[in-house]
Amino acid sequence: MERLDETDERILAELAQHARATYAEIHGYLHDADTALHALALALAEGLLDLAWLDLCPLLLPLHKDPRFVALRAVVAHRVAGVHTALGWREPSVTVPTPLR
Repeated sequence: MERLDETDERILAELAQHARATYAEIHGYLHDADTALHALALALAEGLLDLAWLDLCPLLLPLHKDPRFVALRAVVAHRVAGVHTALGWREPSVTVPTPLR
């Protein structure tokens, strides 16, 4: 049997991460916080980088107040900030429009 090349290994890792995320969603929906957070921790170990998904997925919302979720989210936020820094991105400045007269 032929050894997987680097691209194949990366694709398999991404599929595994996606499977963990889906598993977390299912258990979030079932209100099984322990299993959902365990799946998230595994996805994190596999390189989870989707902060928007963590923040906005309705199936994960019940986990947001759990200290374990807060810790996992902090790691992902740190990773995202590192990517933004590497790309030279900065937080967008917010301007408040002046009211029309």
